[in-house]
Amino acid sequence: MEARIYVETSILVGYLDSQFNNKKDLKEFFRMELPRARSLRESYEFTVLETVVGEAIGQACVKGWDVVTSLEKLNNLINTQLYATIIRMFCDTMACDKVFYIAEKIRELEWKEYTWGMDLYDIWIVAQALCDPASTVLWTKDGRIQESYAIDMVQEKLIEKGIRKNELKIVESLYGID
Repeated sequence: MEARIYVETSILVGYLDSQFNNKKDLKEFFRMELPRARSLRESYEFTVLETVVGEAIGQACVKGWDVVTSLEKLNNLINTQLYATIIRMFCDTMACDKVFYIAEKIRELEWKEYTWGMDLYDIWIVAQALCDPASTVLWTKDGRIQESYAIDMVQEKLIEKGIRKNELKIVESLYGID
């Protein structure tokens, strides 16, 4: 089984932001991270959910970036830089129920304590990554995902029950991933 790195929306939007707005901090981030991503391609399959691409394009529209150019830039990142696989949803017949169940558990915990928590897109992305037995890393710049105690609690239960064999590492940087 090949290990997978899931790429979250904030990475795609950050990449577009670095391209359209020439933001030095984001340019530097990708200057460091993309060579590392390329070096990991032999050990990991980069996975981008179709939902992530849709959300990134939606954010590009809101920010006023040209959609065609945005798609071209994302295509370059996904297919040329990362060689990522775009999937509609990680799910076979039995796993679909698990994805919805896990998403609801994360939402329940996340929204219980706060007036706002992770948005539903993020919960959906995390739930799918947690259901994929080959997922090992979720690459995100989103602090709400990185710091979510709800994800930790749900993941701990999944491992405890033997549903997940390994921990899903949630990282901002690919450095430190072997």
